[in-house]
Amino acid sequence: MINLTSTLTEHTRTIDWPRLSYTASVASYAGAVGAAVVVVNLLSRTPIFLEPERLPLVPAVVLSSGSAMAAVFLVAPIAYWLYGDRPALDKNAHRNPLGILIWLALGVIYGVFQPLLAGGIFIPLSRLFFGFYEGMLGSVDLLNGSIDIIFSAPIRAATTGAPLLLTSLIVAPVFAAGAWAIDRMNASRNPYVSSYVSWVAGLILVGVVLGIAVFGPADLLAKLG
Repeated sequence: MINLTSTLTEHTRTIDWPRLSYTASVASYAGAVGAAVVVVNLLSRTPIFLEPERLPLVPAVVLSSGSAMAAVFLVAPIAYWLYGDRPALDKNAHRNPLGILIWLALGVIYGVFQPLLAGGIFIPLSRLFFGFYEGMLGSVDLLNGSIDIIFSAPIRAATTGAPLLLTSLIVAPVFAAGAWAIDRMNASRNPYVSSYVSWVAGLILVGVVLGIAVFGPADLLAKLG
C-alpha cells in the first residue's frame, strides 16, 4: 500500500501541470477564435441586398463547435511544444515568453491551416455526430460516414474549408494578440499572475471573442468575412 501511494505521488510530481495549464489556456482561446471564424464567415455570405442574419442556434453551434475543435487540435500540440520541458536541474527556472513577431507568424499558420482542418474533417464530423445524436443516423452510418470523411478530407478542405480561409486570415492577428498576452502573463515572475491571472485573462478573452461573435453588430461582422 505504501509503495502504491509513493508511486502515485511520484507520478503526480512528474506531471508538468504548468505546461498543461498553459496549453489548455492557449488552446481554449484558439477554439473560441475558431468558432468566431465560422460565425463571421456565414454572415459575410449574405447577399448584398439583404440584411445579415445569424444562423439559428442549433446549426450555428454544430458548425462552430467543429471549427473550435479543429483549432484546439491544431494549437494544443504547438502550445505544448512551445512551453518546453522543465529543466532537469532547476525546477524553478524562469520561462521567457515568445515575442509578438513569433506569435504573428504562428497566427498566419493558424489562419491557413485551421479552416482547412475545420472544413476537411471537423465540421463534417460535427454534422455527422449531431445526426447520430438526433437519431437520424445509426451506428453503421456513423462508422461509414467517419471513414468517408477521413478519406475525402482533402476534397472537403478545398470545398468547405477554403471559403473560410480569408476570414481566418483576417482574424489571425486577433488570435496572435490574445495568445501573446496569455503567454506573457503565464511567463510572469509573479507566481500569482502566472498561475491564476493568466487563466482568468484567458477566460475573459474567450468570453470577449465569443460575445462579439454572438452579440456584435451583424452588418459590421459581415464586412470582416
